[in-house]
Amino acid sequence: SIVEEKPQFPPLGLQNVGNTCYANAALQCLLNTALSHALLDPASTQIFRRYSLNPDLLSVGSGSVDSDEDDEEEDEVERERRREERRRNRELRRRTREKLQSQEKCQWLTGTLTDITRIYTAGANQFSDKDSKSASWQNLFHLFSVSNNNRIVDPSGITRHVHKLSPCLRPYQQEDAHEFIRTLLSTLTLDGRNKQLSSLFDGLLESAVTCQTCHRASVTRDRYMDLSLDIQGEDVQDLTGALRNFTRTEFLDRDNMVHCQRCGTKRIVSKGLRLATAPSILVCHLKRFAFDLYGRTTRLSKAVKYPLRLEIGDFMSRANQGKPKPYELVGVVVHAGKSCERGHYLAYVKSGDAWYRANDEVVTKVSVDVVLRQ
Repeated sequence: SIVEEKPQFPPLGLQNVGNTCYANAALQCLLNTALSHALLDPASTQIFRRYSLNPDLLSVGSGSVDSDEDDEEEDEVERERRREERRRNRELRRRTREKLQSQEKCQWLTGTLTDITRIYTAGANQFSDKDSKSASWQNLFHLFSVSNNNRIVDPSGITRHVHKLSPCLRPYQQEDAHEFIRTLLSTLTLDGRNKQLSSLFDGLLESAVTCQTCHRASVTRDRYMDLSLDIQGEDVQDLTGALRNFTRTEFLDRDNMVHCQRCGTKRIVSKGLRLATAPSILVCHLKRFAFDLYGRTTRLSKAVKYPLRLEIGDFMSRANQGKPKPYELVGVVVHAGKSCERGHYLAYVKSGDAWYRANDEVVTKVSVDVVLRQ
């Protein structure tokens, strides 16, 4: 997150209610970003939106945005196909039942997460016997407890009901932290329709396919809320290298040539991804789970370095109208284990100028060197 307030107190621990370390680690990182401010003070989202890049382009949305205005007209069959596709999409969006279900789910998650955030960000000196009887806290005080000098928040309003976020997530079972983050953000932002919160995480990826003969470019933009980065290549040693690999241009030739509408035949083309917009909060996911030659899932234990400040200007598309501000590291989710089937999740989060290791209920202060070695 680019913007961050410096609280006076260390972060609170999160109670593990049964194989929920994956969710606790993800929540620790999210609660230490601008999302906390947005939940407690919705008006602040307009401030954080200023730190995103190209928000006006983001409002246009995803889809085909072919760059050449002087292309030959498409034939009637193709135009009719696209019109029919647009009609189907409009009908899909009008399905009232699905819309109501997603809105109800968003309201449940927003309310529950806001309550957790209010307790999490309050600070140790907010809680006393007097406060526990205060009308402003009486409905939330049950979420806070102290055990072995550890201040703990109970996030079970979410972690006991992860199946509400996605049928792929099962309560009390070991799950993937990345899948949890994706489904939580998707639910919270109504897949981009909740403009107030989606503006924090939403970005646009630009995919460009360019004919190497006539140089006609076919451009498509799609929304993203996180970047899943491959780390298997030998040239990927750090986060910047993973981003460089993610946005690398490749050439399709021989059997992989693509039909060019302008040339009217198959041509050699270049294909590449770039970032059309930069969100206020950038979530990067390192793809540590892969498949071996026998189709078995394996865990990549490769060390990948990451900086405290990340510059992404080199990975922006030509649609970029300015240089994105650098991102400041505020959270890292770590999977400790040698296999994909078992292990333990924990988080390293920044609070003020200090870093902390958040291992479910236990939160301990660590040096920045320890964080950068993960």
